[in-house]
Amino acid sequence: LANAKAEELTMRDDGAILWRSSLVATLEKGPAPMRPRLMVRGLDQMTPSLRGRIQDRLQDYLAARVEALLGPLILLGQASESGDKPDDKDALSAGARGVAYRLVENFGAMSRVHFGDELKKLPQDERAKLRKLGMRFGEYTLFIPALLKPAPAKLLTLLWALWTDRKPAEFMPPKAGLVSLPVIEDLPHAYYYASGYRPSGTRAVRIDMLERLAGQIRSDRKDSREGFEATSQMMSLVGCSGEDFESILKSLGYKKHTVKRPRPATPEPTAPDQATEESGAPENAPDAAATAEAAAVEATAPARAANAGDETAPETPEAEAPKPQAETVADPGEQKDPPETAPSEQESQHKEEEPTAGDDNPAMAATPDASAEAVQDTTQDTAAPDEIEVTLWRFAPRRPPVKKQAARRDGPAKGKHNAKGGPNGKRKGPPKTNSPYKGSAKNLPKKGAEGHAPRHRKVADPNSPFAVLAGLKGDIQDKS
Repeated sequence: LANAKAEELTMRDDGAILWRSSLVATLEKGPAPMRPRLMVRGLDQMTPSLRGRIQDRLQDYLAARVEALLGPLILLGQASESGDKPDDKDALSAGARGVAYRLVENFGAMSRVHFGDELKKLPQDERAKLRKLGMRFGEYTLFIPALLKPAPAKLLTLLWALWTDRKPAEFMPPKAGLVSLPVIEDLPHAYYYASGYRPSGTRAVRIDMLERLAGQIRSDRKDSREGFEATSQMMSLVGCSGEDFESILKSLGYKKHTVKRPRPATPEPTAPDQATEESGAPENAPDAAATAEAAAVEATAPARAANAGDETAPETPEAEAPKPQAETVADPGEQKDPPETAPSEQESQHKEEEPTAGDDNPAMAATPDASAEAVQDTTQDTAAPDEIEVTLWRFAPRRPPVKKQAARRDGPAKGKHNAKGGPNGKRKGPPKTNSPYKGSAKNLPKKGAEGHAPRHRKVADPNSPFAVLAGLKGDIQDKS
């Protein structure tokens, strides 16, 4: 074991180190997040010289593995502890060192909300130095892209569990290749950040994919002031859709609303008659053939008639020469009546060709007006509206709650000052009464005929005995 090669040693996700498939050591919480403690098993059965050699070999293996997987985070931690170096141009300022130190303490990923105005005060040259060390300033998260790979993410998840006094076997890292996964309420958000994911609504999205989604949204927001429309490309970036995707957008500060937009134009279907005219094909192929045959017969009719009337024309075979008809070879001087059967046959042919209106021919039963009305009603029913409703998302960040100011007290807490500001609840001036007259006695109504009662006070009836008794009582009080 003291002379074992690196290929013979392996480390599992729960922090166990194996040598030739045998458990030889485990990891425990150390003095720093990136420096876990190594606990070697079976050292009490070895000599002191062998104990030190085995301890050093396993410690070198652990340090090499941490440095190989978490190199950018270690360099960032060293830069945050370097201190002020005026001669070094690459040295970080106090503000940049604070940002780097906090990122290292949180295992390489942290939300921008936790920094507040600290990032706004950071100059651009200091940001460039941090980018040179591998940090990226995302729109929602500060992270190191090199740590989002599966192997570094597994090691960071293990170190986070050890540093927070949790069992690594109960907090295994997510499977490699997942762009998002459901959020479990019992797990703290720091677990997802250490694994390379950011909790967003009901899903935890990988940080780099969430930043790509933010870039896609930013480009779409520039095209329309009303907001942007969620597309399938955005959903494919985070690997979810529906309510899960909406929860992600809401966690980023977006709110959906519905607007009406004109319906996009759709190509009209080509009519059959128009397609026939454009293609040049005949509308009805059998009818066209019949027309061509009839034209050929009409063209040869004069020749047949001439041959029939010419006495010197050579005789043709019966199969080839058509039989002369009585109507075409008759002498013009002789007029014969046409056969009696001809009109009846022609009339019957015309009757057969003419369509009849009835149950046998429903097409003729319907009038043109009725068919036009039916077509018009169907068109009106199937007509689509000119506008459609579209769901858009626009940025609506949450405002912090306004703190209510406590009421000011001029005097002690127990006393209540009056309208004139008397301290300790002591009242100044005349006592408050239910009288409608305020101030001095000048505002009181005059007695006698010149006086008048106020409008809001009921005037006593002089004929009432109670009014007489009240007047006597008032005179007695005045005399006394």
